[in-house]
Amino acid sequence: MKKSTIPYNVAQVKKMYEKSGILDFDCPIQRRYGMWDDLKKSLLVHSMLVGFVIPPFYMTKENKGTRDAKNRPVSNYSCIDGQHRLRSLFSFINDEFPLHEETPDVEIDGDEYKLAGLKFSELPEEIQQMITSYTFTIYNLEECTDEEIEEMFFRLNNGSNLSKTQIANVKLGMELAAFVKKILSGKFFEDVCHFTLAQYRRAADEKTLLQAMMLLDMKDGDYELVSIAEGQVTKYAESLHDSYSDEKRERLLGIIEYLENAFDQKEKFMKIVNIPIFIYMADEAINNGIKAEDFYKWFEIFADKYNPDCAYAQYCSTGSIKKEKVEGRISVMNKDFREYFKLDAENNSDDTEELEPEDTEENEDESDEQMIESKTPLTDDFMDDLENEIPFC
Repeated sequence: MKKSTIPYNVAQVKKMYEKSGILDFDCPIQRRYGMWDDLKKSLLVHSMLVGFVIPPFYMTKENKGTRDAKNRPVSNYSCIDGQHRLRSLFSFINDEFPLHEETPDVEIDGDEYKLAGLKFSELPEEIQQMITSYTFTIYNLEECTDEEIEEMFFRLNNGSNLSKTQIANVKLGMELAAFVKKILSGKFFEDVCHFTLAQYRRAADEKTLLQAMMLLDMKDGDYELVSIAEGQVTKYAESLHDSYSDEKRERLLGIIEYLENAFDQKEKFMKIVNIPIFIYMADEAINNGIKAEDFYKWFEIFADKYNPDCAYAQYCSTGSIKKEKVEGRISVMNKDFREYFKLDAENNSDDTEELEPEDTEENEDESDEQMIESKTPLTDDFMDDLENEIPFC
């Protein structure tokens, strides 16, 4: 992770959001906007005017191909901490609400100004200028994974209320929650999957299991995937509420038992971003009659080939909970899986066991067609992208 500190004033950040479109507040781990009342928003404005310290903001910075009017590349920013403060200010400057009646007066250079009940446009020009020119400390984070963002967010908000995933556990209903808890207390999640203590505190193990259940339902055509963000996980859990069928439970228990037979130690690569995908692929392995020990051999090879420049890594960084990133991980992993086990043997040569890049390129058109016919429900765009995709390793 790279970190830089750059001072921006309110007007600059507002322009980035409203005009340039290079700032968003889409980070899924933030609290939903709208939690602040008018008094809290008003006291923020008052704090700026009297010189109280405003905590720094945190944003991820990456190049998404955006260009300015002169066709120059422009970085994109996503706020991961500070949404309520910034959007409250933008809203106030846009005259969307007046300052609360309990907002204290301010004294500036010996002159006292009344703030209560006034909208931005009703304030004296010198006060307006002080607000729009107020400079924030903003930390820009580059080349960071979702795990690092989540960990930083957790530490910045330590002591906050119930997490969305913990809320999702309630939404499941007592009986189904007990079923989920039983799986989470078993060997696979306890002894194989890799979670940090902070991730356990946020119920990350439950989140990954629910995400895997979402993907299995997507495979069966029973669920339309939007993303695997915590908010979507909570909605999915609420849609189940003690209604997960016996057939689906037996299937999920079978997959977990299969994985417990395949693995006998903690695996660092079996982490949050990968766990739902490997559960998904274990179901594919069972459907194709692949032994658990052979599945583990493939897992080892797949994990060993991983590097920051490989195709799979493209779908594991910032935004990995988005639909296109999830589909991308399934796409790359499924292709590697099918080639390793020669499930499309008629399109593979005899010497493809090590999955050299040239073998993948020679057969990519035919294997693309085979994958479209497989059970993996991927979008046409991702299947088309495989033609130009860089080799896995």
